[in-house]
Amino acid sequence: MDESNAEFASKYKRHFEGSYLAYSGLKDVILIEVIPKKVIAWKYVGGKPIKDYLHVSENEAYREVLEFI
Repeated sequence: MDESNAEFASKYKRHFEGSYLAYSGLKDVILIEVIPKKVIAWKYVGGKPIKDYLHVSENEAYREVLEFI
């Protein structure tokens, strides 16, 4: 792990010590940050299939109930 970001490394080690110890010494470890724009969750509510949408960048959420013939 690149120790140039000491604050991140400290927090990572404190909260995920096992992962820190297992992976921080690897030569080719790359850390990326993912910022979701849209999340879709498929699930069943009351036996009916639905999709919950969360548009993070637009601060909007809604549900679509799917009707099948």
